[in-house]
Amino acid sequence: MNFLFVFSYEETNISQIKVHTPPLGIGYMAAFLKRRGHGVRGVDLQVQKRSDVFDNLDGVDMVGISILTNYFEQAVDLVAELREKGFKGKIILGGPHVTALPEPSLRDSHADFVCVSEGEEVMVDFAEGIPGKEIQGVGYLQDGHYRSNPLRPFSTPLDDYPFPAIEIFKLERYGSYNMTLVPPSTRDGIIMTSRGCPFRCDFCYRDDVNKRMRLRSAENIVDEIRQLKERYGYRKFSFIDDCFNANIKQAKRICQHIIAANLDIIFTLPNGMRADLIDDELAKLMHQAGCIGANIGVESWDTTVAEKMDKRLKKEATIQAVKLFRKHNIICTAYFIMGQYWDNKESLKRNIEAVKELNADFFQFTNFVPVPGSPAYGYLHEKGLLDIKTFREFSLFGSKLLFKHPELSEEDIHASIRIANQKAAFRLRTLLVMLKRPIILWNVLRNFGQILSLTKIFEFGKAPDLVLPSPENKKG
Repeated sequence: MNFLFVFSYEETNISQIKVHTPPLGIGYMAAFLKRRGHGVRGVDLQVQKRSDVFDNLDGVDMVGISILTNYFEQAVDLVAELREKGFKGKIILGGPHVTALPEPSLRDSHADFVCVSEGEEVMVDFAEGIPGKEIQGVGYLQDGHYRSNPLRPFSTPLDDYPFPAIEIFKLERYGSYNMTLVPPSTRDGIIMTSRGCPFRCDFCYRDDVNKRMRLRSAENIVDEIRQLKERYGYRKFSFIDDCFNANIKQAKRICQHIIAANLDIIFTLPNGMRADLIDDELAKLMHQAGCIGANIGVESWDTTVAEKMDKRLKKEATIQAVKLFRKHNIICTAYFIMGQYWDNKESLKRNIEAVKELNADFFQFTNFVPVPGSPAYGYLHEKGLLDIKTFREFSLFGSKLLFKHPELSEEDIHASIRIANQKAAFRLRTLLVMLKRPIILWNVLRNFGQILSLTKIFEFGKAPDLVLPSPENKKG
């Protein structure tokens, strides 16, 4: 069979960081199919034109569309256009949004099938001629009723998976996951060392399948790094696990094997590490292996809010993690969520105070987004508090409050983000980091317009009436 995979994307008027890297999920599905002799093409709308989809339809039996939430409507439009232009094959939707909302995704799109959870073996079953209604992990409509087959158990070890077939993409058109720490011409090799996450943060997608963490061996990871370096010339890598150090022993093993293999690479950890699973040995090994930047997910500096988010981090452990990264010359960015359902003016104030108390190299304060499939989304949906007119509104850096907040206005939240960004930007620590690493200063100047758009640090609108925490409420 011949397959065409499309990564759904569109430019919007909602400001957002554009990280153009090859979609790894499609790469894995393509590798499974190619290993069995099937034809695979890929169109990534991050870096290609919509017309490229239709230019690649010749002889295609099935189109698979991978979807993130804020690009769902674009995918719906694409399905309609495929039908209008006479495509007779099957269309299947997959990706995080579809896994979280399979039935509405199928009904709204009028596709033939949806793939729930991972899709590699699902697509192999389609390729081998098994009817979709008999394939595990597939949803479909029958006489107007939604039917969902049981999920497929994860029985194949990750080391037995072929490396992603990224050659189906226009690799020369991609850049780096990190636009601050490396020159603009840098291209990233994208590596996933594990799947799943054992933690239960309420703002992340989670289910009984995803909570099981599956690991690749350090030897297998090093083999993929070596192949990407030798075949495509990558020297900079991004490890995009949900949490690289969820298993601290595994994180250390990976670094030790990279060091032993003398790979001479640099890498970053953009998705956020667990601060209380960072010790001196791990930080030292990360530096020796080539890590130049690691992010930690703090989310809230308010103890009560953090506990309600199921993000149970002690401040002392978070501060210590920042110090360890500084000791071992790893740039550290701390992530915070502003305007979560449990937030109030006092907790926003504490998040702003974290700039001084934590003193990370950089901070990222983002608007809370109720991600479909997360406990927070389910809670707000159940309470009738969601206010979503279009999924195009979903953006960490957008201006839309997507639910009815019990205590905060949209202006409260976004003014607080602006103030936090101002405090984070105008610090001695920030200046020292940029002077020590001129490439950071160069990239800040080069992307100055986009940074201003995202952070609004030079907008000095009315500040929210933030309440100082009272001594009896100031915990942790």
